Amino acid sequence: MWFAIGALAFREGYDDSRTWNTVERYYKEVSGRYRWLGIAILSTEALMCYKYRMNDPNIQLDATTPLYISIPWAITIIFMVAYYSYLRLKKDRTLKYPIEEVRMYK
Repeated sequence: MWFAIGALAFREGYDDSRTWNTVERYYKEVSGRYRWLGIAILSTEALMCYKYRMNDPNIQLDATTPLYISIPWAITIIFMVAYYSYLRLKKDRTLKYPIEEVRMYK
């Protein structure tokens, strides 16, 4: 179930980012309903993992993480925060589609 909904959610996110600020966005709306469902399922799974984390023999909280694992995670998180900040602060970030170009192509 997660694979099917996750695949649809990632496709919606890809279509949304690919068509943002283009003329194609005017003619093809992206609703985002599967992204919300995917986020809800992911959040529910994370809360369940957090709830049942105590007295679990598989979790070793005092174990050290090797650098070959922690460095890629840190680089990925830093990249994601930087890219999100770029998307939020760039020029025309709230412009869904360029209306002047849409009028020109009609």
